Amino acid sequence: MAVTVDRLAEEALRLPFSDRAELAERLLRSLAPPGEEVPEAEADQAWSEVARQRSDDVHEGRVEPIDWEVARQKLRDRLAGRSAPQPSTRRQELL
Repeated sequence: MAVTVDRLAEEALRLPFSDRAELAERLLRSLAPPGEEVPEAEADQAWSEVARQRSDDVHEGRVEPIDWEVARQKLRDRLAGRSAPQPSTRRQELL
């Protein structure tokens, strides 16, 4: 029997945090075309820049953070193929 993406995701979400993080990293790295792997130091630097930019966006009011429960439901909706409702404010949300 073939494993479905939904079944695999259910199993992965039961893993401890550190194992989920490792799995996520492996999956993301697998998306790079052969021969174009990003060195770990370069990837860390890029993620640090993303985190800094997102922090700046929040502190300068360019985006409005949302509660984890709302974010999680939006992610579940997207994964289930349903679109989440659009924000009613003019500010861009983090998702």
